[in-house]
Amino acid sequence: MPSERSGRLLPMQVAIDTRPLPVVHWYSDVYGSVIFCGKDNKMVRLALLIAAVAVSLGTATAATAEGLTPSTLINAGWTCFNDPGAPRIVCSDPGHGRPVIPAPPDRPASYNFKIFSLGGTFVGTVHLIRDDLYQDQPCPQTGSLYFPIAVIGYRRCEHF
Repeated sequence: MPSERSGRLLPMQVAIDTRPLPVVHWYSDVYGSVIFCGKDNKMVRLALLIAAVAVSLGTATAATAEGLTPSTLINAGWTCFNDPGAPRIVCSDPGHGRPVIPAPPDRPASYNFKIFSLGGTFVGTVHLIRDDLYQDQPCPQTGSLYFPIAVIGYRRCEHF
């Protein structure tokens, strides 16, 4: 039975071993020999499934991390700006924008920012809580209290 790869047909051979543990042997000039175990060996099949899922998740995570830049976030509707207090780029999720001075009475309860170096490399995250809603809870990442930013009326927790 032929297989198509890169526009050319390749020969394949398939053989079924009928011993007590059925095994399917598959051979291709491109992939070499591959063995698929039958129903009786569920642990091997489970291990192969777990390995395939782990590889696919690792690939997806790497692709996501490599694609996370201020430009990609701006194209997705995020607001990115240069931090007025530090040499970095701050990006806020769609619909939230950034805190303004003076703080309006209907301002958001919190902000979640992604932080980048000026070169566009992802550095970490920042969570802001409005001063009037803050109840001395510790920043989960550091165990310290949130840092006050009086000029905008929020408290900051950073995760780097």
